[in-house]
Amino acid sequence: MRTIIQHSTDIQVATQIADTYHCKIKHYTSHIRLYTDHKIDLDVLRQTHSTDFNYLPTLDFSQIKLFVSDMDSTLINIECIDEIADFANIKPQVAAITERAMQGELDFNASLIERVSLLKGLDISVLDKVYIERLQVNPGGKDLIE
Repeated sequence: MRTIIQHSTDIQVATQIADTYHCKIKHYTSHIRLYTDHKIDLDVLRQTHSTDFNYLPTLDFSQIKLFVSDMDSTLINIECIDEIADFANIKPQVAAITERAMQGELDFNASLIERVSLLKGLDISVLDKVYIERLQVNPGGKDLIE
């Protein structure tokens, strides 16, 4: 079974393709998946429907042993260093370093070292507070990891 990603949510397009190629349709919030046993020329679909289509490679997700992701504001809802700094009452200093990095005055490594050095000696209870009071996994994060 092949999986085709339709990079739009136009159900009429998906239905027309499903009727022509005997596909099953699964609708998501950002795209539609079409499941078929047929080899379909995606260039023809792209031209006919003015929509992008791609085959999704076959994956056995149970074989994946390592998941690597950015955490801050990607998998979780906060920027950790900023939130830790807020509880430690040094958020303005950390923000100033971040701004210097954004302006190109510091590279990422230098910025990280400088920001983290401000947190040196911080009591572990601050990390607990950030974890308990502010950190949440972003929607879909738990499903992604499982």
